[in-house]
Amino acid sequence: MAYNGNYNKRYALDLQRYAMRAEMESFKAHWQELGNLIHPRRPRFYTSDVNKGDRRNTNIVNGVATLASRTLVAGMKAGITSPAREWYRLGVADQGLMSFAPVKRWLHEVTTRMHARMRASNLYGTVDKQYKDLGTFGVAAMGGVEDNDTTLSWTSAPIGSYSIACNARGKVNSFERTFRMTVRQLLDEYGVTNDRGEITNWHNFSPYVKDQAKDDQRLETWIEVCWIVTPNRQWSPYGILSRDKRWHSCVFETGVGEMGEANKSYNDDSDARNRYLSESGFDKFPFLVPRWETAGEDWWPTDCPGMTALADIKQLQTQDKRLAQAIEKMINPPLKAGVGMRHSAITLLPGQANFLAERDVKDGLAPVHEVMPPVREMSEAIEKIERRVSRAYYEDLFLMLAMDTRNQRATAAEIEAKEREKLFALGPVLEQLDTDQNDPMVDMYFDAMWKQGDIPKPPQELEGMPIKVEYSIMAQAQKMAGVSTVERFIGTIGQLIAGTQDMSAVDSINVDKLVQRYGDRLGLDPDIIRSDDEITAIREQRAQIAAQQAQAEALQKNAAAMKDLSETKTDTDSALTRMAALSRGQG
Repeated sequence: MAYNGNYNKRYALDLQRYAMRAEMESFKAHWQELGNLIHPRRPRFYTSDVNKGDRRNTNIVNGVATLASRTLVAGMKAGITSPAREWYRLGVADQGLMSFAPVKRWLHEVTTRMHARMRASNLYGTVDKQYKDLGTFGVAAMGGVEDNDTTLSWTSAPIGSYSIACNARGKVNSFERTFRMTVRQLLDEYGVTNDRGEITNWHNFSPYVKDQAKDDQRLETWIEVCWIVTPNRQWSPYGILSRDKRWHSCVFETGVGEMGEANKSYNDDSDARNRYLSESGFDKFPFLVPRWETAGEDWWPTDCPGMTALADIKQLQTQDKRLAQAIEKMINPPLKAGVGMRHSAITLLPGQANFLAERDVKDGLAPVHEVMPPVREMSEAIEKIERRVSRAYYEDLFLMLAMDTRNQRATAAEIEAKEREKLFALGPVLEQLDTDQNDPMVDMYFDAMWKQGDIPKPPQELEGMPIKVEYSIMAQAQKMAGVSTVERFIGTIGQLIAGTQDMSAVDSINVDKLVQRYGDRLGLDPDIIRSDDEITAIREQRAQIAAQQAQAEALQKNAAAMKDLSETKTDTDSALTRMAALSRGQG
């Protein structure tokens, strides 16, 4: 491909875009098959697949995989990124700083503010689509751009509409998506207007778009657009302009028109190859592209629940169809009849009569053959396959309590053990998800809120300290295992003291640290547990009050003794008179 022999930035972007698309091409057939059998409307391989209401679920006879996918989405959202609770916490690696009250309060405050911002945006609605694509196709993608109202605004990219490239470490660092927008949408999104509402940057649009914009009836004409984000080779850490940022972003028309054909007016335009609807940059890569599992140097995933269950899902469609046919033949079998009945009006409705010629009365209507299919065995085989599909989508883990058919309810210990079992089964996937999605997501929110002034000034002790993130289902599950250990330790010490009536065992326990660690593992608000300085101040005040009370009691006792002495008679022989005489030297 060449553009009159001129090498320019647009030419380089097109080369990279086509190379990325070529790497994705071999996966399309597999994704299409997964889509047809699980989520028919999710894939989008052509830009013209917009607002198409045609029926696409005709390949699905047994929908157990679709239902299992729905359970996986709900389970992953509730367990990993639930909007109902703080699914991550900010912290630092230095445990000494984590025990410092100002640091703990600042981290908690920032975490709370970030969660509030996430709930106010469209993040969680977009995450649903992420988990749906991730479980079925093994990869998902969504982009986030800064928004003054909600900090970040998110867009989900359907599978097949985008391509990716990775760096040497296998991390996604380039993203391209080709899609369609109407002329009206293009003008609203990328048009720059003056005080009178007139567009002043027509040079960013092709003559075709400008021509369509002259007629209100053509404002809904579709235009194919490409958005590509790649590492910026001219990045400067000291630059302040968008062209200096780490990632380079370009949005441009591709020259494909309404019917998916090349737009002649666009291609005849000599400036088309140097025209961009938008050219900007990002400090952080604006796309989150989690992958379920990759192999070697592959950019695209090689395994996920949908891929694992595909053979069983295909078999289910065949088996269920055959079972339905078998039952249909039992209920409505093929019939045989005499030749004389060819022109007779035959009814098979209940209670209706068929009047036959005398020569046909003997045989009448009869099944062609006796249909006795093994319906029970076929149903059991189908149920067995359905359970395999359910297991592939981890439905047995996410619904472990709902699927427990025992009469006896599960105990707290059983539930805790099952939660750990879920953690072990999903552990590798969750670690990959943290790397590809959650870490950069939290990072993007922190940076955007810092720019917008929504992050309070950190304590001086945190200067230069990296902030780490702990996620709920992993970190909290591990911490809860530590809570059980602490509880068993406390229970054992309590039993020891109760049995021996010896309190010396308490001397071995640092109660303050025990309370702090226990609260941290439970994820308590840091304001609930006092800091070391506050505890010291309270104890000093308590000791001072106790000393004052002891001094007051001593004074009170001395006063009583003096009173008793003052009331003692000195004219009789007593210990007091003898002591007084000795003090005067009277022996």
